[in-house]
Amino acid sequence: MGDDPSYFALMLRLWKGKKEGTSEWHASLEDPHTGEQKGFASLKDLNAYLVKITKSRHPVNREEELNP
Repeated sequence: MGDDPSYFALMLRLWKGKKEGTSEWHASLEDPHTGEQKGFASLKDLNAYLVKITKSRHPVNREEELNP
């Protein structure tokens, strides 16, 4: 996803799937530079991934973690 740790370019796709009478949102992200894709079964999974990649690229100092 590029070398600049302060910039992300991702294409987001969302669609609603049906599972046993309930609807769940699904998602995929694609890096437009490499074509790499990653799928997510839920918006919760998508959010967890986004938090993970942004934290790994932007380490938060301990003081900011304790006092957001």
